[in-house]
Parts: sequence; C-alpha cells; structure tokens
Amino acid sequence: MTAAHLLGMRSSFVIAALWSATALAGPAAPTRTRPAPRAPAQAAPAPAQTAPTPAQSATTPPVTLIEVDELPEACLEMGKLAGSQSKTQALSARISLASCLADQNSKSLVLCDCEQSVIDVNEAIDPSLALLDEVVLYGDPATRILARYAQGEILSGFAQRMLATVPAPLNASEEAIALRDTRLDILLPLIQPWQERARAAYADVDKIARANPQLAKNPAVLAAVRSTRAKLSQSAQSAKR
Repeated sequence: MTAAHLLGMRSSFVIAALWSATALAGPAAPTRTRPAPRAPAQAAPAPAQTAPTPAQSATTPPVTLIEVDELPEACLEMGKLAGSQSKTQALSARISLASCLADQNSKSLVLCDCEQSVIDVNEAIDPSLALLDEVVLYGDPATRILARYAQGEILSGFAQRMLATVPAPLNASEEAIALRDTRLDILLPLIQPWQERARAAYADVDKIARANPQLAKNPAVLAAVRSTRAKLSQSAQSAKR
C-alpha cells in the first residue's frame, strides 16, 4: 500500500509589453531619399527572481496544502487543524498528523526481512517525514524539538519492526543460528539509512535543547529530550561493544 502524497507548489509569471511610434513623413524632395526607419528599442529583460533567503522562509507560514479529503479517517481532525490560520496550531497539528499518517499508511503492510518491505515502508512514511521537515523549517525551538523527536521515533520504530521480522533460530544448532545471522546480515544494510537518520534526528533534539535550556519548563519538550538522551546514550554504549 502506498501513501497518499500531500505536497504541491504554485508559481507565477510576469509579462512585459512594448510600444513603438512611427514618424509621419513630409513631402519628399526630388534629390533626397527617405531615411531608413529606426528599429524599435528592445525592452530591458525582466530581473531574475531570486529564491527566498532562509530568514524570509522562517517568517512565512507553512505552505504545504493538506488535502483533508484524501486523509485516512483516523487523521481527519488533525488534518483540519493542520490548515489553521494560527501558525502555532497548524505546526503542532502537523506533528500529530505526521505520526498518524505513518501509522495509518503502514498498518496494512505485511513485513518480511526483504528489500520490498523496506521499499513499502519508505512509501508509507516519506510523506510524514517531509511534513515534519517542514515543521522544523518554520517552527520555534520547542516545535522543532517535538518534530525531530517524532521523526526519530518513526524511523527507529520501523527499524525495530523490520528487525523483528527475522525469525529466531528453530533450534540451538549451529546451522540454525548461522541461518538467522545470515538473514540479519542481509537486512541490516537495508535499514541502516533509517537508523542513521533517526540518530541524526535525536542528535538535533539534544542540540536544540542545549541551546535553549529554558525549554525544560515545557513538559512535552522535557519528556522528548529525556527520552532522546536515553536513546543516544544506549546507542553510544552499543557502539562500544
């Protein structure tokens, strides 16, 4: 099952018009020739449009249109709030919507330790990850923390689900254990991009939190930061083994 893709952009064009005048000729003298008409002046080229700077983008409200009619029923209310005129409410709703979409778009997937399952999961979660990237672009520090944490949870969660598709050894024989290890060796490179991106998202959470210690007063942010740091610590310990 593939996810419904949510994102779209608009563009505009500028048209310039040019007028020229023609001089009236008087009676011609017998010994004079009429001068050749002057070529009309060419219009100056329109100035090239420049892309908005990061500072301009940061002050612009979210632009991705949420097609509410195309959302799963479970995500409808969040989708409506995601289109709010209130920037704060819209961004907060988009974090919840992203998590809802990742869950709904993947709920019918039957996963196995195979490349096709990785492709299916990517199709299911890519719209959610893109939505969260937009929240990070436009949000304040607290909102960015919650969006990055949601990304980390989606990615690490699916990595764990894929690892769980590798069956345990049928028995304690060396052959059974070796077969499981082989299947893990094949699967791990396929999910490594998710694991790396999840670690990057968690690292971003920690970085933003350290730069904004006042956010510790926000219960939701505090919970996300504590969970993030526990995951980062566990990951670091696993890397040392």
